[in-house]
Amino acid sequence: MKVYAATQDEAVLDLVNEAVQSLGWCETEPVSHMRELGAKLGQSNGEIKVIVVDCGLIEHLKVATELATLARMAPGTRIFALLDQTGGVRHAEQLVAAGAAASVSRSVTTDQLRELLKLVDEGMTVSAIETNDEGRTELPREKLSVRELQVLHGICCGLQNKEIAHGFRIKEVTVKMHVRGIIRKLEARNRTHAAMLARDRGLVVCDESSFPAGRQ
Repeated sequence: MKVYAATQDEAVLDLVNEAVQSLGWCETEPVSHMRELGAKLGQSNGEIKVIVVDCGLIEHLKVATELATLARMAPGTRIFALLDQTGGVRHAEQLVAAGAAASVSRSVTTDQLRELLKLVDEGMTVSAIETNDEGRTELPREKLSVRELQVLHGICCGLQNKEIAHGFRIKEVTVKMHVRGIIRKLEARNRTHAAMLARDRGLVVCDESSFPAGRQ
């Protein structure tokens, strides 16, 4: 299985390479133009794990259209968009609606990117972009564990603890423990407030179709 990285930025390519290698996945295959990526997709025979797209390659107003085209060309392949500071949360959500599995700031660290790639590979849809005044990327990695972020995703989808437990094949009491941890770490008043904070900070894009089990 291949991981394509569409970028002309050596630092971005190194970042993706390090994250992919730390996951024990196959090596990253770089492409420097969207046209080149399209040609490779036409010859891939479905052997693609993830496509990482540095959106700096694309004119800002055309990013959503280009990602939607990629999604049609490689159905079922997870598309991971790396964004600059332009557009904010709304732009990130537009890209997810266009077919991206993740909209993430280019300022992520290797550890953060690894965790986010892992979530995307597990079928989740995530958004992690710069939202604070200092330009620091506020990511689930900074406070929440991978499992806590998965549970938070379920909360944002409006699922009950029993449904979340079924989705990840864990005990309901374990979900309750994670919910308490999420509320504490996000400094929320309750689970509803935690979901609101998650949406405001771009921690999770609330798309129930991307949740492993959905409603019963």
